[in-house]
Amino acid sequence: MNSSGWDSRFAANPHHFGAGPNTLLEKHVADLAPGTAADVGCGQGRNTAWLASRGWHVTAVDYSTVGLEHTREATSAALGAAAESVGATETAGAASPAAVDDLLTTVHSDVMEWEPGTTFDLVVAAYLHMPSSDMRVLWRRLADATAPGGTLVVVGHDTDNAGGGPKDPDVLFHAEDVTAELPDGWEVTVAEAVDRGEGSIDALMVARKSR
Repeated sequence: MNSSGWDSRFAANPHHFGAGPNTLLEKHVADLAPGTAADVGCGQGRNTAWLASRGWHVTAVDYSTVGLEHTREATSAALGAAAESVGATETAGAASPAAVDDLLTTVHSDVMEWEPGTTFDLVVAAYLHMPSSDMRVLWRRLADATAPGGTLVVVGHDTDNAGGGPKDPDVLFHAEDVTAELPDGWEVTVAEAVDRGEGSIDALMVARKSR
């Protein structure tokens, strides 16, 4: 689907993929010390918003203009809720634009054309599906964008997935497909298929780059 297609889909539903973060990302990132993060193919920003609410400085990349607008709105709401929970604000539901700007940078770009210009302590690609030849190139680029000592998280629909999501086998993958693209100097901590029930199977890869 092209960017205009995603714009239409996102405009019809501000929470097309749900409001909260991906549970696998949450599980494997919650204990990391906040730093800089890139959410590549951020969609409507549910993972970006959660990361920012935990103190991460997030660069959110997507080619959907509507998705990036929703990402900013979601991040504002998440930061507002986080501040309210500790009594730091009397304004429920949203953070100030300055507070959002301090933790969020949005980049309107096709992920295959994005030039990071820096490295990040955490790089995330969640349910970012494209032809396998492009995915292999992207995974290598995401590895390059991860700072020494940083973490790369890739999660998506597994090749054996029989639940929702794309059906074209060329855009699906196993976790081992991702690890095969990592150069020397990486410690893979998780590479597995995660059964979410009712035929839904995710591929999850988490790896740490050597310092």
